[in-house]
Amino acid sequence: MALSSTASVWELDDDIYRQIVEDEIGAWMNDEEWIADELAMCFSVEATADPDKGFLYWARRHWHLVNKAGVVVLFRPNPLQWRYLLTRGDENVELKARKLGQSTIIDLLYYWRARQRSHQHMYIVAHTQDASVELWARLQFGHSMLKERRPFLWAPTTRTNRRELIYADNFSKLRIMTAGGKGIGRAADADGIHLSEAAHYDDLAMTLAAIGEAKRPGAWIDIESTPNGYETFRSEYVRAREAESHRVAHFYAWFSDPRNSLPGAGVDLELSDEEAVFVRTNRVNKDQIAWRREKLKDLGPLFKQEHPEDDETCFLLGGTPLFDNQVLREIYKRIEREDRTVPLEILRDSPLEGDDNGRFFCWKPPEDEHDYVFGADIAEGIPGLAYSVICVLDITNGAAEQVAEWRGHINPFNFGNQLLAPLGLWYNKALIAPERNNHGHASIAGLKDVSYPRIYKHRSNMKTRWGQAQAPKYGFPNSGETRPQILSLLRKSLGNGEFHPRSLRLIRECMAMQAEEAHADADKPATEFRDCIFAAAIALYIRRKSIPIIL
Repeated sequence: MALSSTASVWELDDDIYRQIVEDEIGAWMNDEEWIADELAMCFSVEATADPDKGFLYWARRHWHLVNKAGVVVLFRPNPLQWRYLLTRGDENVELKARKLGQSTIIDLLYYWRARQRSHQHMYIVAHTQDASVELWARLQFGHSMLKERRPFLWAPTTRTNRRELIYADNFSKLRIMTAGGKGIGRAADADGIHLSEAAHYDDLAMTLAAIGEAKRPGAWIDIESTPNGYETFRSEYVRAREAESHRVAHFYAWFSDPRNSLPGAGVDLELSDEEAVFVRTNRVNKDQIAWRREKLKDLGPLFKQEHPEDDETCFLLGGTPLFDNQVLREIYKRIEREDRTVPLEILRDSPLEGDDNGRFFCWKPPEDEHDYVFGADIAEGIPGLAYSVICVLDITNGAAEQVAEWRGHINPFNFGNQLLAPLGLWYNKALIAPERNNHGHASIAGLKDVSYPRIYKHRSNMKTRWGQAQAPKYGFPNSGETRPQILSLLRKSLGNGEFHPRSLRLIRECMAMQAEEAHADADKPATEFRDCIFAAAIALYIRRKSIPIIL
């Protein structure tokens, strides 16, 4: 009789659980009919998160590993591994704290798929040689235990001098490699690629390009890592989190694992104001706070990178940040606590008739007698490249309050006449300041095409060779002359409370921006998009300067 998968089974002690399973299998493993049924339950279905069939059934009954205490136990998923099984897609990006067991669950899935299907090519890529040796040792141990204790599940394999299993019965293979080696670029016809600790690869971008060419239809891709600065891995994670790629984003904070705790240490713990807020926000207990304090003593500023608490501040910056990241972290947390957007039924009265397929975020609709300004950063409109962004500010009462944001890809001319103009009219004929660099001229033409009444004109301080001041021109010039000014204004406004942002995207871009970018060529492509930053900075500039409206 098979072991039940009720909740009580998951709560059993490891030794008791293992003994129950071993007694059952020992009593039946010589019965051919039982073996046939067991193999069918393990391998004849695609289920990965069903305890009664498929992967989880196979793993928890037959896969042995050595736990942290050095004891051989049967695999049983911890809460985070269980969550991953329930939420994973074919392609995933996992941002995690250390030692949560995510590599273990992914590699087991890859081993199971190689055994379940024929002619599979599964690759596991470690970030260092030592890590590849460790991953190989774990898989080899479980594989050898099948031969010893589950001979009806074990299959003959051929081995080369590489870390590789090739099954003689179904011709599938599972191979461990090290990032940077020649093999990863030649992993043609891959059915599964697990990039372990991907943020620590020397050239993750090149590796991702290689697997893009290698993967077959239906392949599993898992890009998994602890954070390591604002590099390629962060870009991949953010794109997945923002639904800008086909991959599924997963985030696992340190406090998601109940083992990150010092039992009893928090009884008499007096919490600081910051810790009290952290407890309320994340629903942790004092024993977990005690663990956090010890780790902070050991790791200092690196704590948030090694043991992330959110999926943004864990990406520590190198170089010199342009903005005060402590201020940004406080704003970020404040935005997360606030209501994100107004109900869609209110937005149906807008010219966009809703959220415009996720491109329009509205925190406050227009109010009578209120004054609004638009800052617009304009791109070519090609998906995958830079975004066009509108930042809408309410400038009626003191501080500038962000009330809406549009971010997406659209033809620049249509951006002017089909988006900026009707949205500007909705917001009480807002003053619109489109960037006039490159594609901005097309958007300005689009605004003129529908005779929009309030287009910002910028008066340059430069004079002609005849000594006359240059006439004002439509749009705002994001140039080497103006760029440091508007970014400095944005930095000060965030710090002194003159600007009340609501866009998480904007704050993330600010966290990533380096000081040297304030003086870079405005037309030079950035490694990360800065479109929300410049839209907000332009809007703040025209509000702060109080330049007369020129119709």
